[in-house]
Amino acid sequence: MMRRLLMCCVGTLAATSAFAQVPFDMSPELNLQVVPDEPAIVVPQPVAPAGREPMTATRLERHILPQTGIRFEGEIGTRAFDFYLTATQATAPASLDMSVLNSIVVAPEYSELSVAINGTDLGAMPVEYAGGPAAVSLGVPEGVLAAGRNRIEINVDQRHRTDCSVASTFELWTEVYSVGTVLDFEGEDLGRIANLDELPAIGLGENGATQLRFVIPQIETDDARTAALRLSQYLALALRAPAVDITLVDTLGDTGVPGVLTVVLGTADTLPAELAEIAGDARAEPVAAIVAQEDLPNTLMVSGPDWPAVEMAMRSLLPADAGARTDLGGMRSDLPNSVPVVTGQSSFSLADLGVDTVAFNGRRYHTALRFALPSDFYANMYSEAELVLDAAYSSAVLPGSQLEIYVNGQIASVVPILRTDGGAFRMSHLRIPMTNFRPGINEMYIETVLQTEQDNICPPGLSGRAAARFLFSADSELAFPDFGRIARYPNLSALAGTGAPYVDAGEVPVLVTGDPSSLQAAMMLMSRLALSSGKVIEANAVAGDALDPSAPAIIVGPMPDFSPELLDRGRVVELDSAGSLPVIGTGEDALQRWQEATGVSSGNIFEQMQNWVAGQLNLAPENFWLFRRDDGAYLPQSRDAVVLSQAPQAEGGIWTLLTIPNGDAFVDATRRLVSPANWQQVAGRVSAIGATDETVLVLQPRSSILEPTQPPSFSNLRLVAANWMSTNVLGYALLLAGAAILLTIATSLLLRAGRRSK
Repeated sequence: MMRRLLMCCVGTLAATSAFAQVPFDMSPELNLQVVPDEPAIVVPQPVAPAGREPMTATRLERHILPQTGIRFEGEIGTRAFDFYLTATQATAPASLDMSVLNSIVVAPEYSELSVAINGTDLGAMPVEYAGGPAAVSLGVPEGVLAAGRNRIEINVDQRHRTDCSVASTFELWTEVYSVGTVLDFEGEDLGRIANLDELPAIGLGENGATQLRFVIPQIETDDARTAALRLSQYLALALRAPAVDITLVDTLGDTGVPGVLTVVLGTADTLPAELAEIAGDARAEPVAAIVAQEDLPNTLMVSGPDWPAVEMAMRSLLPADAGARTDLGGMRSDLPNSVPVVTGQSSFSLADLGVDTVAFNGRRYHTALRFALPSDFYANMYSEAELVLDAAYSSAVLPGSQLEIYVNGQIASVVPILRTDGGAFRMSHLRIPMTNFRPGINEMYIETVLQTEQDNICPPGLSGRAAARFLFSADSELAFPDFGRIARYPNLSALAGTGAPYVDAGEVPVLVTGDPSSLQAAMMLMSRLALSSGKVIEANAVAGDALDPSAPAIIVGPMPDFSPELLDRGRVVELDSAGSLPVIGTGEDALQRWQEATGVSSGNIFEQMQNWVAGQLNLAPENFWLFRRDDGAYLPQSRDAVVLSQAPQAEGGIWTLLTIPNGDAFVDATRRLVSPANWQQVAGRVSAIGATDETVLVLQPRSSILEPTQPPSFSNLRLVAANWMSTNVLGYALLLAGAAILLTIATSLLLRAGRRSK
């Protein structure tokens, strides 16, 4: 009896094991079941619910993904990132662990995810993890990893189980989570960096950012705050991180955790007692060095006999390519491909921008590329770039298919495919309006939507076996014309993208209120500006009475710490303690501020007509203003919403104010604002985001001032005038009417003179 029962159990287990290898099939009408060979390198495992096991002395786990992870949508996708290793880590045995989840409609028999490091394929796996986040492991062959810079590339090719329509491609997605995606090393003492050259090997935390723990003994002094504001920028560039998260701590500690760097900043006579053995060097000369003490792993000391010496020590951290104006691609690990800075007429091969030649058999092909524009870019209303496209499509492609181009998330151009006998875009010039271009890094997204008769029929197996129907060549080019160059303020997109107007302004006064949280917020803001521009702003901490309205300045602190006059200069209105409308001026004033902040129409008939005409012509209402009104003060919509406001001063300075009604939420709100995804949305004269907001609220300025940045030339003046007239439609119409009247008068006078001469 027992023997029979044992045999039944064994048989049941064998049947269960065999069933588990068959992919779940949602399409019985296909009448086929494909059992893929299971790669030996893929080992499904349960995913840790929140964190991973603590690092032991013989094991190191390095997170490598920016932010909280990456998401692939559609039928194909490619993402690449850089990461840095020490020489010890590069020679240690390693594996790549990944946490993967995909949509249930992805057909694993036709879909795969592949990974390569430094051009070496680690393997491919079926996309079959719809039941919940699953852990997979890929072995990293010996010799693949290198000391210093490495590159990982993740590719996804996925198809729908039952549907062949274009709409079905929007149901396809695969996510790779940062929490469970790590390089797993084996060996002794792998987590320690030994010198400044290995700083980028500090790596990332689970949130995709590098954490900096600052110990600043004299934090209350202006000298220490000035050094902290600058050092946060130097380190952001030296680490080449996509983002840095800054905290202020009082004591040192054993923090040998990947993605965390402890930084001690101060003059030699103020260093903590734990550093007494090496403080003597700092009393003699500037020192920026990794502490070698066993009990203080990954600790950086920046010191010197006085503050000028500390400044010299900080400058030694700056990478050699920092401040490069030709290419921003090497400044951050999340920008592995070239990001050229376009300053005028030029063209770039898409291959140079990281785009590959692809033969595609699906329904929706897409690829992305990046380029950067200078802070004084002024051609968003009239000029056009061109995509010189080199591509081909088969005779199976039906009319109704089209190619779409997006810039910074907004549709920029649509090109229909009309021929039914196949064809080619041989060096076809596709125009791209510069409406959505912005200073700093821009992302262009090229998507081709393909429809065929086979997709309408959707025979069994078509999803994975269709013939190639579209060829996209990396020989295609992106071409730019000459464009106007003049600075425009207020313009937070120029600040967010290039650090303007502070990055090249020499010493910039920065007012930080006394609360340490304000300094922490200011350091996070400055580090983000450095990562965006690739340069360091020479911040100089000052007291409130030292601010000069005729000079540029940055002001950081919660609203209760500022005087009404300072808030007024920053164009921000303070909420009362209950979060209600402030008792400032009349009720009409408060209503007007609310309408200005929310964009609600005032009900004026003329304004309503302006809005209607603007909507019909795809313009903004302010394009029809002849005499532009001054910008009013912004009324925060929440006490926990951080506000970034830029305001030109009557005396000539450009002031930028980072503030929040509730000081207790300042650090968390600032961290949310400067995250890479939200920072890309910063624009206008005011940008604000609350604790629960998914997007940044942006208020555009009613009026702007223009400041020359280029030597006077007729060519640049003509381009600037063209954009100004395109922006000020009513003014342009009046100038045109005036010119017509003058021409009429001149013609009339000439005719009269002719009659008299006869």
